[in-house]
Amino acid sequence: MKTNFSLRFFLKKPKNYQEGPLPVYLRITVDGKREELTAGRTCEPENWNQSTGRMKGNRQEVRTFNQLLDSLQHQLYEIHRKLTDETEEPITARSMRDALTGKGNVKRTIVGVFSDHNTKLEALVGTEWAPGTAERYRTSLKHTIEFMQWKYGVDDLDLKKINHEFIMEYDFYLRSVRRLDIMLKLAI
Repeated sequence: MKTNFSLRFFLKKPKNYQEGPLPVYLRITVDGKREELTAGRTCEPENWNQSTGRMKGNRQEVRTFNQLLDSLQHQLYEIHRKLTDETEEPITARSMRDALTGKGNVKRTIVGVFSDHNTKLEALVGTEWAPGTAERYRTSLKHTIEFMQWKYGVDDLDLKKINHEFIMEYDFYLRSVRRLDIMLKLAI
């Protein structure tokens, strides 16, 4: 999905400002909606170039300061590219800010969700579930981890990776590699 996207660094004066360095802020604008966050640096107003959004000068400390801003800008362009390529959700200034700061970026994984489910199920053993059911779910989790190691070479994957291909490959793995074809037929 195509979005209008822009970044701008600027100095922001607090309400009671008298003199001295000002905090550098980053404004992210996506489709006319904006979010601001601090860049974690300060700059004297006379050393700031408003049009470029960078500190004036050529000293080493100025170059380092501007490289930090360039790095933040590059990170945001990468975040925008990644959100454009990998998500179906609309890109917002807030989602970009949250991705940069790590807020709201709780990554749900297959093993994490499976383990949470198993923990809740085990708490209900004896009242709603039989002990054998909990054991089967633990075994299923073990098979799922072994499948991901076999197919993808990892112990866990993002929950969003579960799609038709994943399910078909998992079915193939259980039937051919684990030789659980008979058990699958009985379960169905």
